[in-house]
Amino acid sequence: MASLTTTLLVAIVAYLAATFSIPSQLVAYIFPKATVTNVSQPTSTTPSGSEPNWTVLAHLNPDPRPYNYCFAPLPEPATYEKVPNARLQSLQIISRHGDRSPSIALPHENVAWAECTGPEEFMYLADRKSEAGDGLGRVFAREMKIPEGIRGYWDGNCNLGQLTERGVRQMWLLGERLRKVYLEGGVDWVGDGEGPNAPGVDKLTVRSTDVWRTMQAAQSLVSALYPQSDPQTPPIPIHVQPKPIDALSVSLARCPRLQHIFRTARRDTPHENITPANAFFKQLDISLGHPNFTVGERYFDIFACRQCHNKPLPCSPVTTTSSTPYCVPPEAAAAVIEYAHWWGLYEYDPTRVEEARLKVGPLLLELISHFFGDGGGAVYYYSAHDTTISALLGVLRGDDRRWPPYASSLVWEVWRPDEGGEDQGEHLLRLIYNGDVVRVPWCQARDPRDGCTVTAFMEYIEKFLPVDMEKECEERRE
Repeated sequence: MASLTTTLLVAIVAYLAATFSIPSQLVAYIFPKATVTNVSQPTSTTPSGSEPNWTVLAHLNPDPRPYNYCFAPLPEPATYEKVPNARLQSLQIISRHGDRSPSIALPHENVAWAECTGPEEFMYLADRKSEAGDGLGRVFAREMKIPEGIRGYWDGNCNLGQLTERGVRQMWLLGERLRKVYLEGGVDWVGDGEGPNAPGVDKLTVRSTDVWRTMQAAQSLVSALYPQSDPQTPPIPIHVQPKPIDALSVSLARCPRLQHIFRTARRDTPHENITPANAFFKQLDISLGHPNFTVGERYFDIFACRQCHNKPLPCSPVTTTSSTPYCVPPEAAAAVIEYAHWWGLYEYDPTRVEEARLKVGPLLLELISHFFGDGGGAVYYYSAHDTTISALLGVLRGDDRRWPPYASSLVWEVWRPDEGGEDQGEHLLRLIYNGDVVRVPWCQARDPRDGCTVTAFMEYIEKFLPVDMEKECEERRE
């Protein structure tokens, strides 16, 4: 009887694998005691006799520290420590947007995304050349609605990658905490006379990528960072640039040389983890009905977004030939998410110096240009993406380089030591990521909580700064 049961089990496994192209790791996970000899299996690194566990993905030594992709830790005013004997010269805040819907839809979506209601977004056009108020036209409200039953899309009111109501709230909370730390928490700023000298909204510069979710994230955070007390306050400009030339996008678009070395590095010297993982993702493509969707980052995005909202994981469609869909199990999603952390380390590896310089160097130059503000205290806010923060943490060799959660913040503080202090005349740079001081190997001479000298930072970062971007981006033969 046991032999007959095993035989039947093997037959069922073979049928399901052949019909739905179920990844072999999943077959082994669901039926660990069944051996299927007629199903193609990727090379496994699991020791004989142990339970298979997505072996091409799940051997990457996960980081044991607490981690919540759904919402990054916020700065804590009660535990924040100022750099001793110094005043804050400039503050640059780079954030990832808050919670959002997936950035891509599967051909057969089995969930709805209706989390993008409110706050309402209003729009109007005003003629700056006219007298005050004369050019103000009708006010409009932007509303997203998706027709039901569209193949390759979900039902609901969320666009691809749209900030959810939760995401808007997350950015407000981040802005509120930043206000309490830097503008109301007793931090002494460089300025005229004694006292905090906290900069007003007139000292604020806002930058965003030209993407709806980052623009909304900027509005929410800045509204909490500088609450509007006077209705006559002039509008705050949000400066945007075209994506191909925007340093915040860390894009390959306008640099042929970067495109070449990016492709070459991944084609000629791929990491040993990538080839088997890509084969696995190709199997998922077939099983979920999405051909040519082999980038693991996309599956990470789909799985993580759903898990943040307790939505079911994807399933293959029910067809006329089979009424039993293949559904991604939680263990598989966990393995994909862990792989994504490793992939981020590989993707933003600072040992590929030229690639990092051409990709991140322009943004570094922009940040460095604001180190000293305009002589007094100044605040710069950049509303960006996980890729922006990952790229910077990679170049900086930050101690926590896991995938940046929603509403992550990377804060650059530049401090001017007081007269008579140990570092008089030498400005100090301190980096804070999601409320914790970033520990970096190039700042070993002092406690990072007290800041690293700008000189030490510049000596380290020099190799990542382009001198002539146009010339360095020229495509050339090797």
